[in-house]
Amino acid sequence: MRYLFDGYHLYITGDLGSAILINPQKNNIDWWKNATGHLDYIWEKVLCSSEDWSFDKEIAKAEFKVYEAEVTEDDSYDGEMLDELEQAITESRTMQEWEIALAKMPAVIDYFEPQIFEEFIDWGKCYPARYLLWMAGLEMALEQVSEQVNFI
Repeated sequence: MRYLFDGYHLYITGDLGSAILINPQKNNIDWWKNATGHLDYIWEKVLCSSEDWSFDKEIAKAEFKVYEAEVTEDDSYDGEMLDELEQAITESRTMQEWEIALAKMPAVIDYFEPQIFEEFIDWGKCYPARYLLWMAGLEMALEQVSEQVNFI
């Protein structure tokens, strides 16, 4: 992995893909140090990347179980629709597959209210592994830069 600081930008390249992040404070290493603890904030600064969101099946199943517990308190729910959702989670490996699986279930789309259905799309959504590795590498690179600056 290579990290190149260029004023407002951080370029990340290597075997784990590449990305360009923007720093609103030119040449401010401290800004990067503070920002690495806030993944959501840094994610917003990614100008381009070789990967979008990842799908975590276990997170999606947990979110489904929470939803299922809420709707099964009411006797008017449709168990078949819930079974279809759970099956789609089980068969999905990526965010794209999950979104396609949802789109292929028109009965489920019609059954649930649109605002609730929109929540389903985010089930299992998580940062890509590449992004988490970039941030870990960035923290190590910043530590090395700090040591060199303090040494001089």
